Amino acid sequence: QWIRLDILVPVAKSPNRFELNAQIHDFLAYLRHEHRLGLCLEIEAYLRHLERLAGYIQDAFETRDSQDLARQ
Repeated sequence: QWIRLDILVPVAKSPNRFELNAQIHDFLAYLRHEHRLGLCLEIEAYLRHLERLAGYIQDAFETRDSQDLARQ
């Protein structure tokens, strides 16, 4: 589902590996910028949540657990 939604895209030189798409990286950079400007607590919570999700997704890909990927 994450692949279908273009949230995860294959790594160019390693099609069996995936990474977050460019828009997600841009959004994270924006959140980090806002964090530096003072919206600390709310943005920090969003970043932690995104990092947790990225970890779950990476673990599910490594174990090829499609059920877990669907839940994330």
